[in-house]
Amino acid sequence: MRLGPVSEIFSTIPRYHFFKSKNRYTGSKGNMRYCIIPAEELTVFIWHGSLCYEKAEIEAEKSFENSEEGFLDAIAFLEDYYKTDDEAKKDPWSNYKGWTREKANEFQLKLAQKKEEGIFE
Repeated sequence: MRLGPVSEIFSTIPRYHFFKSKNRYTGSKGNMRYCIIPAEELTVFIWHGSLCYEKAEIEAEKSFENSEEGFLDAIAFLEDYYKTDDEAKKDPWSNYKGWTREKANEFQLKLAQKKEEGIFE
């Protein structure tokens, strides 16, 4: 029997066993970034933008019991935060003045062509 995702909104978050094994997890949805760090408790950090966890200005932080039940509470916290967070629903590229997702894809294609031509090694 294959199990479904732990969250319909955050479908890539691993199951509790991943965190029980002391692994931390970072992810994103739209413009919202999050990190779940297991220790004595499971702590969830939330921020917006393109910076990594270590460099970002953390906007929300909440700790939960390090158990299966606490893990499900942490997932519910993330889902509730996302549902009420208008900034999270923005396209991440909206942070970059003049850039769009299409422009970024075009840039990546040009960069790949230059690499193929041997300009970048």
